[in-house]
Amino acid sequence: MKHQTGNKILASIIVIALLFAMMALPASAEEYDAAGATRFVFSDSGITVSEGSYSGYKIDGTALTLNGSGTYVISGSCSDGSIKVKKGTTDVVLVLNGLTLTSSDTAPITCNKSTAVTIVAAAGSVNTLTDNAYNNDDDYPDNTNAENAVIKCKDGSQITVCGSGTINVIANGKNGVKGGMSTEDDGESWLTIKELTLNITANVNDGLKADQELNILSGNVTVSAADDGIKSDYVLNIGEQGTEGPAILVSQSNEGIEAATVNIYSGSITVHSSDDGINAGNSDLSGYSFSCNIYGGTLCVDASGGDGIDSNGTLTLAGGNVQVFSSSQNDNSPLDSDGTFTLSGGTVLAIGSAGMPQTPSSATQPYLSFGAVGGMGGMPGQGGMGNMRNQSPMPGQGEMGNMRKQHTMPGQGGMEGAPEMGGQPGVNEPGFGGPAGMNAAGSTVSISAGDTVSILDGSGQTLCSAVSTRSAAYVFFSSAALSEGESYTLAVNGSSAATTEAGSEGSKMGGFPGNQEPTETKTPSGSQMPSGGATAPGGQMPSASQTNTDVSAAKTFSDVPENAWCYSFVTKLSEAGVIDGMGNGSFDPNGTLTWAQAMKLLLCAHGDLTDVTGSTWASTAMRKAAELGLYEVSPDGSAKISRLDFCTAAAKLFEVSGTTDAFSDCDKPAVLALHSAGIVNGYPDGSFGPDRTLSRAEISKIIYLLMQY
Repeated sequence: MKHQTGNKILASIIVIALLFAMMALPASAEEYDAAGATRFVFSDSGITVSEGSYSGYKIDGTALTLNGSGTYVISGSCSDGSIKVKKGTTDVVLVLNGLTLTSSDTAPITCNKSTAVTIVAAAGSVNTLTDNAYNNDDDYPDNTNAENAVIKCKDGSQITVCGSGTINVIANGKNGVKGGMSTEDDGESWLTIKELTLNITANVNDGLKADQELNILSGNVTVSAADDGIKSDYVLNIGEQGTEGPAILVSQSNEGIEAATVNIYSGSITVHSSDDGINAGNSDLSGYSFSCNIYGGTLCVDASGGDGIDSNGTLTLAGGNVQVFSSSQNDNSPLDSDGTFTLSGGTVLAIGSAGMPQTPSSATQPYLSFGAVGGMGGMPGQGGMGNMRNQSPMPGQGEMGNMRKQHTMPGQGGMEGAPEMGGQPGVNEPGFGGPAGMNAAGSTVSISAGDTVSILDGSGQTLCSAVSTRSAAYVFFSSAALSEGESYTLAVNGSSAATTEAGSEGSKMGGFPGNQEPTETKTPSGSQMPSGGATAPGGQMPSASQTNTDVSAAKTFSDVPENAWCYSFVTKLSEAGVIDGMGNGSFDPNGTLTWAQAMKLLLCAHGDLTDVTGSTWASTAMRKAAELGLYEVSPDGSAKISRLDFCTAAAKLFEVSGTTDAFSDCDKPAVLALHSAGIVNGYPDGSFGPDRTLSRAEISKIIYLLMQY
């Protein structure tokens, strides 16, 4: 293949500096063992080696293949070279320390299937990775070397890109950085970005993409893309609750940020897009419970040709500082949801078209709406919480089984089919809606690009102010500073444009009690351990007589497709009657469990708990667990259960024994026994993460393996 010349590196990059909490995370630039590393220097004439403690490599001209665990430091400059990590190779630390690498027809870096690799940008280093147009098998189907990304991470790969240096990615083939899919054969897959400065220019397709799960936890990420800026086919987690989070700039894109499930916990995020700014959706998935959930961070979205924030399912605004500007054309809206739109916290200013304005279907925080016909009224006649059968009034009390409704916050469900605690049957009466008559005459608002838009309270004090990036006829604002029933003014360039009263549809309907922000960060499973070995031990699923559970027809769930890594475990447990679902056709595989839910699952799977219906299921499960000695100090049944506590209870109940080498952060006998039995694994870096949580999918796999032990 001819080498393409004249690649243009992004001329100017805007970097938003953030102070972020120092976290004890593996393989940062300061933590790898440079003394024992094997070092490679690339040049156009070949690769030179300085031998260290690790010899798992093969060199063929300017192509380097790593086939053994270890730390490898790579530097130099090469106009046509590549680095590959062989399939199944784990515990690889790949340190880029001043590397400029271009590939003529493949990816500069490829992490093959079932690999575990930490890519580190060494402190103070600038590294540039570039591919060519030939690295795209859509356009060049005869090119068998094409990987379709500059950094390509294949199915079952668990990749962390980190460090205190810089990595520049210039994609002329297809994608910039791409993560793989989780499959039963290849294992769980995730792509995690943290700490480093990552600049991506994708001249053809997507900038930063994952087929399964993408976690952007910290650092500085800048993306300019011809298509989507940041995308995950399934789950995207940005930031972590209680941290500063990442600084993200999507300077150019079609859709700025897209995933089937978008979770934003923290960070400073700016998005410029020609279509939707943030989109919760995936056109390849059907029946999936799409959701966009914003719990914190500072978010500014400028969507020139689409919706500002668009969820093809539920939209939850529960925290953070959010500014959204959407197209004023056609049916675009600054805030759009095809399902439940829940507002319970944060400061939100949304400016856009009056053609498709959308206000919350459930709100516990007052909000204002200017420029829409009928004003803030909130669509009288829409049912409130009464329409949701057996709505659990408190987080964590609902079960993962027969919910008969969709919880609006992560982690509130459990896994079984018992009715939720405390919920009252819905009356299916019309919701009260917001106060009538607010902008009832349909007062118009006219805003031009560059106008300063402000929200003023009754004394003329400014609560919020922003310069509109485009023309608009509708303004939505919500803040904890608003008082229900008080009058507020919309000012444009200092002149009053409209006045209305603040209301809260949720407060009129009974709504959610208080701001239901997550009680615990939903830790991205990219930071979680795989819950079991790649292959389940032999044997068949226990029968109903063995487990004392009722066998029912296997259920399929909209968010657990057949190609999901957890599909077989979830389906078999469903067939055995151990688990059900959310009651709306979904399973919520990325959700977490409370103590009561986890104890109930373990006891049902073991055959110690058969009568689990009624309002006392949680106390029954906790009492029975106490009788069997599954915990020493009585926990709060509604609190999230940690990995260590779950494994401790599971090992004791199922009498799992064995020994193995200790994890770097956990030497508890129960954990080591489960690991020895092939039921749980740890991180690629050798840690276990005892204080973190397990996802529902991971717990399903553990329980499946326990029932065969």
